[in-house]
Amino acid sequence: MIRDGTQYLLMAPHMLLVAGIPLMLVVLAVNMLGDAVRDKLDVKSNK
Repeated sequence: MIRDGTQYLLMAPHMLLVAGIPLMLVVLAVNMLGDAVRDKLDVKSNK
């Protein structure tokens, strides 16, 4: 969807954003989940 929207970027930028923003949010959520799991399982933690 992002690749298809690049040809219309100047005419209709919302086409690229409709696919790009959810993708960015999924990547951010997975990254934050991974950080939380790493913090929970860290045996070298001083807590």
